[in-house]
Parts: sequence; structure tokens; C-alpha cells
Amino acid sequence: RWSILNRRRQYVDFNEDAADQNLKTVPSLRMVPIPDALLNLGFDKWHTALVANGYKRLFPELKFDKEKGYGKSATKWFSKYMKALGIALPP
Repeated sequence: RWSILNRRRQYVDFNEDAADQNLKTVPSLRMVPIPDALLNLGFDKWHTALVANGYKRLFPELKFDKEKGYGKSATKWFSKYMKALGIALPP
């Protein structure tokens, strides 16, 4: 699960609050500040729209894989994106 805290600084909360979420290591449990560049692009408005439409995940289009979690579909998407840009990824 994720959340954005409405304080002076906004963060993404990486935790294990959802049943389908598993962090690899203890240091993975953290709050990461959202860069101003993302906020200037409307990241907070996008988050608000997701919540208003009933979504609970930051990237609702990612499909869950029983073995690799949500990372598998994220990696697949990113690999296709990089290939479309003509950028080779290491093996």
C-alpha cells in the first residue's frame, strides 16, 4: 500500500500493510520523499484522482504475479519502453 502525507513534504510510504505486498529487506520499509519535479508535473493530482476513482495502488495497471509480485509486470513494461526508445538493457 502507499500513501502521500499532506504535510510540508509529501512522501510515498513503502510498507507491508496489504496482504499482497512483501518487502525484500527491513530497510525496504521506508518513506521516500516525492521530488518537487514530480509534484510540479502533477503527481499529487494524479494520486488524488486514483483515490477518487477507488484505486488502492499507485500503479493499478500492474498485475500481481504469485512468485515475483508486482515487480514482474513493472520490469516487463520498462523493458518494452526502453526497447521502444532504442536503449539496450544489460542481460
